[in-house]
Amino acid sequence: MNQFFRKKIKKIILLSFFIPLSSCYLLTPVDKEKYSDLEGHVYSQDSKIPLINAKVNILEISTNENTDKNGLFSLEGLPVGWLTVEVSVPGYEKLLRKIKIEPMGAKYVDFWLKNSNDNQFKCENFIFERSGDIWLSDEFGIKQNNLTEKSNPNSLLPDLTAGFSYHNPVWYKNKEKIAYVVKDNSIRPNTMNGLWIMNQSGKMNQRVTYVESQVNGLNVTESGNDFVFSMINPDNASNINLYRYDRQKNKVENLSGYLSREISPRYSPDGKMIAYTGNFTERALGNNYDPSQFTNSRSQIFVMNSGGSGKKQLTNSGENFDPAWSPDGQKIAFISNRNGSLELWLMNRDGSSQRSLTNTKATRAANPSWSDDGRRIIFNTNFRQKYESMQAKEAWIFDFNDFSLRMVSNDAFTPDW
Repeated sequence: MNQFFRKKIKKIILLSFFIPLSSCYLLTPVDKEKYSDLEGHVYSQDSKIPLINAKVNILEISTNENTDKNGLFSLEGLPVGWLTVEVSVPGYEKLLRKIKIEPMGAKYVDFWLKNSNDNQFKCENFIFERSGDIWLSDEFGIKQNNLTEKSNPNSLLPDLTAGFSYHNPVWYKNKEKIAYVVKDNSIRPNTMNGLWIMNQSGKMNQRVTYVESQVNGLNVTESGNDFVFSMINPDNASNINLYRYDRQKNKVENLSGYLSREISPRYSPDGKMIAYTGNFTERALGNNYDPSQFTNSRSQIFVMNSGGSGKKQLTNSGENFDPAWSPDGQKIAFISNRNGSLELWLMNRDGSSQRSLTNTKATRAANPSWSDDGRRIIFNTNFRQKYESMQAKEAWIFDFNDFSLRMVSNDAFTPDW
């Protein structure tokens, strides 16, 4: 057998050995419920430009990648769950962030880095809910602090807070205190459910009042004496009512009617009005009573006096919810789907001049909140996300100065500025 045929036979034998193995490997499905991807950009906080060759490192599994010329990175095949991401580039302060890798699609996250020589870094702090804890962050998500960290793995004492979850944080007007909701999921004789307050560092926790049902929203007046919240009616679980708690009188008052689906209450800056989301529209509850509207009702924005009287519907088209007053009380931001996607909208306090602020094509959006200067709105949206989720938990900022959007942080639910 000459040399030519010997080489041919050898090549055929090698191919017959390797090709089936390679084919099996390529055809082996990736378990998308256990492994997923993380992608996003790294930006400079001061110049707002993408950072090239920034290192994005997953500490738990020592996997990393550097950003490209557009500041983009992409890490594939990461285990689903909470991982610690370290972002670093020469000349900037290192950033550490907990990221929840989501199954069945890539998680999108932007990181903002602070110049190590910048000692003038000042911006407004916001609070938010993440995985049952309340967090404090600057508006670029650079420095984040868990205010209610439930467990200490190094403690030898029993973890009495393991069954707690903390929700719906909202600032007092002076930013010295935070009101929030505690849900006690443990089995104990003295439940800790209720409305609570703490100072801005997470200390001096104090329960304001006990509540006997599930609270879905919370707001407080500038004085801190009146709280408004939505809660499943403990006597009729098919209703969600608005309640007002007067701290001076130590009294809880139901502001809703017999039939109601009313959520997301927000006091006007002067405390005289409450904007909220209602599912039973004027047609259902008005003089022309129409029972069919109870099954076909859509969420709409209403306002009423702080005592519950004078209810007025402000929106009609599409689904509209989560109203938020501007600092001067003249505008109301809200979420609407009337153009086919969930976007940030704006209207005057009387419901006039309703207009869209964003065009993200998002399928989830919620929880707008204004900055103190009235020039920016932070809200949750799943804009740019590639995984399915029941709630939008990424926080983005809309800036009136240039009508831009920028992502602030991952898993920052119900942000309040």
